[in-house]
Amino acid sequence: MKSRPLVQCKKNWDFTPLKLWPKRLPPYCWEEEVLTGFDQSEGNAVDLSEGNSPLEVFQLCYPVLSLAELARLWSLVKNDPRWGHSIEALFRRYGYRWNDELEKTCHYLVTLPMSFQNWCSEKQLSPRDLAPVRALPQPKLENGLWECLAKSRLSKSQGVQALEWAVDLLLMDSRWSELAPMPGESDNQWLERLKALRFPHTQSRDCEKQIQMSRLPWPSRTQGQWIRQGDKGLLDVRFHADSLEDFHNKLEGLAKVEKALAKDGLLWNK
Repeated sequence: MKSRPLVQCKKNWDFTPLKLWPKRLPPYCWEEEVLTGFDQSEGNAVDLSEGNSPLEVFQLCYPVLSLAELARLWSLVKNDPRWGHSIEALFRRYGYRWNDELEKTCHYLVTLPMSFQNWCSEKQLSPRDLAPVRALPQPKLENGLWECLAKSRLSKSQGVQALEWAVDLLLMDSRWSELAPMPGESDNQWLERLKALRFPHTQSRDCEKQIQMSRLPWPSRTQGQWIRQGDKGLLDVRFHADSLEDFHNKLEGLAKVEKALAKDGLLWNK
């Protein structure tokens, strides 16, 4: 197996992988192009080009890659004749189908801050999750949004929701200064404020229903909340019982709540 001094190799394919190549393993290259150990500059690299294409050896070195990492690699090799027509096969090997939407996603993604790209990798965002990015005419100008999401501790589903609502509001001519988190505002509070700005009438109705529920004759140690899942409003009821008798009493109390709901039509139309 051939090897080359690292000082004689190029790093045109350095796509900034999330994980550094282990120091205990030798770096690899394909002809004069480094494939792994981009942070290393001394020693020799094992040349894997004999009888192999760049795509074949690349997947051996990186069996798992995020969409953001693939986008960065794509931006470096898309016009490289050594990769030939391997772009479609590259994405297919990592579970993605190459099409115009995916190409647009990659094109925009590599222009955004690295912190946001790493956040996308950490949350394992899909091309579908990143659809709002494709909707912005010039995504890279909204630096505040990308940094805000990257710094947040929102879950994947919450982050995708925040991205969607924020982009919708920006497309509705809201300014980022109006949408940005306020001093002392938690991530969850920020998400709720985006929701209220995006759906002001729905949010107002939900608040009214929550107030109405607080006035219902709930049994002791019983909690009822009006929650929203997507476009549906749901009544979430939880209670604790420490005996069969207590359980029976809770059910009797909830029967009174049911009668109040049926009588006044507080939550649902009759």
